[in-house]
Amino acid sequence: MVRDKVARVTGEDPQAGVERVRAWVKSPNEYVRGKALSVIEDMKEEDFTVELQVLAADPVDQVLADSAKRELEQREKKKP
Repeated sequence: MVRDKVARVTGEDPQAGVERVRAWVKSPNEYVRGKALSVIEDMKEEDFTVELQVLAADPVDQVLADSAKRELEQREKKKP
């Protein structure tokens, strides 16, 4: 996670971690799904609408679901 963020911030690889996050969203482990949301929230320029919708419907972790819903709403507000 940290290495990917450094690669994104420095411009070395602006897409670092994107595929990893897409996989984490589908993880049966709620901790991993939470980490996915953290990275998604950090990557405002990337389109993660589908992944946020999946997390917003999380049947196990209501806090995670609510956070994903808020992130979706914020991103919708910023659309032109």
